[in-house]
Amino acid sequence: MMFDFKNDENDIKRRIREVSSELFKVKGTKAVGMDLIAQECGISKKTLYENFSSKEELVEYCIHWIMNGMNEFWEDIVQQVSNQDKNDFTQVFHYFMQKLKLVTSSISHPFIFDLKKYYPKTWNQLVEFRRKKIEKYFDFLFKKGQEQGYLRNDIDPKLLFYIHYFTMDNIFTPEVLSEISLSAQEIFDNIFKVFFTGLLTAKGLEASEICKKTFQTQN
Repeated sequence: MMFDFKNDENDIKRRIREVSSELFKVKGTKAVGMDLIAQECGISKKTLYENFSSKEELVEYCIHWIMNGMNEFWEDIVQQVSNQDKNDFTQVFHYFMQKLKLVTSSISHPFIFDLKKYYPKTWNQLVEFRRKKIEKYFDFLFKKGQEQGYLRNDIDPKLLFYIHYFTMDNIFTPEVLSEISLSAQEIFDNIFKVFFTGLLTAKGLEASEICKKTFQTQN
């Protein structure tokens, strides 16, 4: 199913999406019924069903909203990295990491568990979308970092993509997450520390520390 968020989403539909996404994040999808969603939105069930014919459609809508946001921010990152006259690679990359944290913060263990178990089609759409986007943009970003001298030239970008992809793909699963007492965002932070630091040149490490302190001061 395709969703046209720009033209189709009205105030009520946006409210339903925002409330539902937060409920799914906290409780998972199974524990959240349409009665609860309507109640939390302050609308009738009739109004809810006028916008979404089923909970399955609503779950898919919320996931596609996340995917749409990811797509927009990837395009924004590419434009910033392409504009080398105005943007330093490490500044853009740290901006990218901050934005990615916002995306991962909308995903919780209960949400992932239930999505994979009860909505396998939507789960597979999300997994495939993430794989295609990472493959498309990872090579571009990595080569830009190498060109500017921030990332090591002795590592093959294609191999690095697969290392990154399979690491993330195998950790962000219900089975593994149930064994780790960390949030999705904390797991992501730890992977980033191990993964990204080993790719930086001396120039990249120095610039990365400066950017990190800048972001910490801003936040």
